[in-house]
Amino acid sequence: MPMKYQGIIFDLDGVLCFTDRYHFLAWKALADRLGIYFDEQINHRQRGISRMESLEVLLEQSPMSYSAEEKLQLAEEKNETYKKLLEQMSPADVTEEVRYASGHRLLFEKHAADSAKNSFGGVFRRRERRK
Repeated sequence: MPMKYQGIIFDLDGVLCFTDRYHFLAWKALADRLGIYFDEQINHRQRGISRMESLEVLLEQSPMSYSAEEKLQLAEEKNETYKKLLEQMSPADVTEEVRYASGHRLLFEKHAADSAKNSFGGVFRRRERRK
């Protein structure tokens, strides 16, 4: 008898789909609101670092200085924008590996048909900075 899953956790970014475009759009929206120049080259510098480190990259372009509390609020604003943008995701955002592995049917759709609960997660890797 095949094993019945009670639940499945899928890693989101880079495994199931690519969210780079949504991160860019969220950072761009924040930059535009603050009057800060932001482009894809600046966005590329944000890869692989935490949200707060990414905010610091963005704020390098600003003539303003921000308190730690203001920075936390800005980072949260970016994250809220990002989460809203994720609602626009479509099957076009799914990685080819997922499409191939699932026989062109999304893995989470396949398991949803078996009544398994789905959850999606993502993490960022903290890098220790050497001084």
